[in-house]
Amino acid sequence: MRIDAAVASMTEATIRSLHRLEPAEAADVAGQIISAASLAEALVGKSIDLLVDESGIKSTRLGRRLIQDSAESYHQTWDGRYGILRDAFGVQLAGNREAQRLNVVVDVRNAIVHGEGQLTSRQTKKLTNVLSMRRQINEVLESEVQGKKIVLSPTAGRCAIRVASDYALAFDAAIGKARLDLLT
Repeated sequence: MRIDAAVASMTEATIRSLHRLEPAEAADVAGQIISAASLAEALVGKSIDLLVDESGIKSTRLGRRLIQDSAESYHQTWDGRYGILRDAFGVQLAGNREAQRLNVVVDVRNAIVHGEGQLTSRQTKKLTNVLSMRRQINEVLESEVQGKKIVLSPTAGRCAIRVASDYALAFDAAIGKARLDLLT
């Protein structure tokens, strides 16, 4: 596998880790999905930490306190991550295609981990959300939802890996621009 030289080392490591998941047995499709979502999440978290460090905000007591108070929110939720990226660094990712597709992988990961393979009560609060998730799970992971149960196809793991890789590259491009802006 060749990786473009412009890709940052954290992104490169993430993509290499994602591609190491591909040979996994089709029987561990759920494991591939969990790992793909977790690797993308870790990349975003590490990148935010890097941007925060490079911004110089930690050079003052006030800055350190503000980061300490908000770190939990941007390390625990995607809304928190996207919020600090958008508000502090001008990185808008939440609505792009790669982020929307990754969100499907994250939702399925959450259903696997928190719902034992079924949509969780949080995910099924609104009928429109359920209908949208059914369509997206089919489109992104070539899988289906039967009632509340997610039936993963044998290719769903490879699909999740591809989605996470595409996201990592798009994320890297956006973060690269933000890092350049910090230097100027």
